[in-house]
Amino acid sequence: LDPYNGRILHALGSTYYHLDIQDEAQKILQRTKYYFNDRNIYRNLGLSYTQSGNYQEAEKEFRHAIYLDPKFTKAYVDLAYLHAIQENYDGAITQWNKILEIDSDFSEKYNVLYYLGLTYRKKQMPDKALEYFLQALQLVPDGSTITEEIEEEIYNIYKGHLDN
Repeated sequence: LDPYNGRILHALGSTYYHLDIQDEAQKILQRTKYYFNDRNIYRNLGLSYTQSGNYQEAEKEFRHAIYLDPKFTKAYVDLAYLHAIQENYDGAITQWNKILEIDSDFSEKYNVLYYLGLTYRKKQMPDKALEYFLQALQLVPDGSTITEEIEEEIYNIYKGHLDN
């Protein structure tokens, strides 16, 4: 193992992340930065920090990945999740919308729309949530398991309107 080969270090750090050995993953991925500069190092480090509950460091790493590649949609997805788990719904919405801004034909656009709907539901904005759920439902591929979840969200919103 070449201790100065950034690609090997990146692979090793990522392996530790996937094995849920976060302290080791973070140590190796931090070291990787000295030998190899790649957006995925910062993203994987952000994922590792998220997994270990260090949200401030996670956000810093995701933002650096985005700095290296402003069209890196995976990092925006991760940043949106990070904001959502911290109940910073406005921050999550900003990141979800940024993905749609970068790539309006994003391959998983239906997922982004679904998560926008969930986020607006969390903000107690059912009409706005419904708008996104309906858009997501139109785009979801046939046979996708998310279809039932979207339909259930739509049903719950309509049921909530009937109960009021």
